[in-house]
Amino acid sequence: MIRKENRRMNQQVENVLQMACLEKGELSLKMKPLALHEIINNVCRTFELQIKQKNIKLDLMLDSEKDMIQADEDHLLNVIQNLLDNAIKYSSVNAEIHISSTITSEKIFLSIKDNGMGMSKEQLKHIFDPFYRGQTGNIHDVKGFGLGLSYVKSVLQLMNAEINVNSIPHEGSEFVISFDKINSNE
Repeated sequence: MIRKENRRMNQQVENVLQMACLEKGELSLKMKPLALHEIINNVCRTFELQIKQKNIKLDLMLDSEKDMIQADEDHLLNVIQNLLDNAIKYSSVNAEIHISSTITSEKIFLSIKDNGMGMSKEQLKHIFDPFYRGQTGNIHDVKGFGLGLSYVKSVLQLMNAEINVNSIPHEGSEFVISFDKINSNE
């Protein structure tokens, strides 16, 4: 438990530092061709214990082999970790999380969808604001500083990717990221 809290606090400090660099325009990305599905699978492996503890059904639908994007590997890992962590944190026991990709001739869309608590239209207006944390009534078991989604959006913009969210209270949320697809020989 101490190690888990230590990792969480280290991640929070890292998020604060990265947000400061983003705000100052000092964050440098190391863009390179990456296989998106490989990154997703690696992130999912790091969450296996949490998924098992909450008895969450994780459904991966990553069928295409043409999944090459131009991105910064470390920051892309952080983005996907953040979104999957939120899906787990805001889902109940026996929840379902679906991660899928859709590929067109020019774009790759990554969807992370849960059937958790969802968000209101008012909350959706602010979720990418720094330090914003949606109201969850008297529930105080979800920890964080409200920096994760602000970081996610800012980093994705630097990588020329876009993120959109759809959510319905008590039904869940879906985050969809669109990346420009590159040919594997680029």
